[in-house]
Amino acid sequence: MDFVVIEIIIIGILVCLYALFSGLEIAIVGVRRSKVIRMYRKNIPGSSPLYKLKMNPAMMTSGVNLGNTLVNVAS
Repeated sequence: MDFVVIEIIIIGILVCLYALFSGLEIAIVGVRRSKVIRMYRKNIPGSSPLYKLKMNPAMMTSGVNLGNTLVNVAS
């Protein structure tokens, strides 16, 4: 019985991680480039990593795909 509970908890954590990676991808793709540039120029906290990801979409896509793949393999 304990093993089943642990398995359910692990599956729940993996589903949450998958949702996190998918939400991250949607959020970054959905924000306009002009808005990111404006935030970056105003030095708004947190805009620097977002600027780097938005200006280099290959890096963002590969990172999100890697995260989703690792979560899928683990589950």
